[in-house]
Amino acid sequence: SPDAQTVVLATINLHYIDVFFNWALQLARFGHAQTMIVGALDWRAHDLLAELSAPVFPLIPRFAAGDERRSERQHAFDGIWIERGALAGALLRAGYNVLLCDSDAVWTADVLGWMPALYALQGEPIDAIASA
Repeated sequence: SPDAQTVVLATINLHYIDVFFNWALQLARFGHAQTMIVGALDWRAHDLLAELSAPVFPLIPRFAAGDERRSERQHAFDGIWIERGALAGALLRAGYNVLLCDSDAVWTADVLGWMPALYALQGEPIDAIASA
């Protein structure tokens, strides 16, 4: 809905933590730091962000690295995207707008500021906005 609060849902692992900090800073510069929810893909990233009081939750692959076959690891990793979609669905049902965003995306303008105009153009709820 055009009047609902928009939540920005991102995922991060420890290898991209510096990229995440730049992304979060840009989000804050546009006044949207309070709209962010972060799924941590490993415990070290989760613990670091939790220590910094970031709105983080564990979204950790269900496999032990090392002794599992690649196909099993990939299957567990694919489950992350399913869980992220389920979380987005729950947020939508709770009345929020949801923007799934990669934390390495560069925001050159206030993307969330465009949402009301996009609703006005479409005239009905937006199911998906994507870029390649």
